[in-house]
Amino acid sequence: LCSITGVEYSGGSSLLRINAMKAYRSLAATINSNYTQACSPCDETRVTFFSREWAFKTGLDEELPSLCWRTVGFALLAVGLALVLALPFHRALASVINVFLVVFALLGFMGCVGITYNLISYCTITIAIGFSVVYIVPLMHFSVLGEPDDRIGARFSKAIQACGYDVLHGSTATIVGAVLLGFS
Repeated sequence: LCSITGVEYSGGSSLLRINAMKAYRSLAATINSNYTQACSPCDETRVTFFSREWAFKTGLDEELPSLCWRTVGFALLAVGLALVLALPFHRALASVINVFLVVFALLGFMGCVGITYNLISYCTITIAIGFSVVYIVPLMHFSVLGEPDDRIGARFSKAIQACGYDVLHGSTATIVGAVLLGFS
């Protein structure tokens, strides 16, 4: 049993840890390949990369970009399907497009200022989807109020007046959630 230990601070960026982990895995695979070819009775000899906390955190960081995009895709699909059942199709589509644009703007901002995918950005993206749904759905739901010949501005004016309690309820839940998340 041999061990090699190296500690390197990579700062806030997970890319350095991910690249280091890939290099360690590649080195272990190369050594194992050489053992397999050079030492036929040594079949049980294996080099493994082992570090519980560091490998777990780095492995999670490595998966976060795909987790973020899958979460966005599943959330948009779920919101779209739920809203098609509750709203006319064009309003459900407008709601889903609104949610997508909020997430797109958030991801664009992250890219512009250099924020990488990490657990905080993953939580932020997920929360942004929830906030978008909480605020757009009551507005779209109540926008059907009014006479059929009313202009869209008049309908949305009535919708904003009618959805006040729902938005207050959503705001309260948002404040409670943000305070609880702030403690973590």
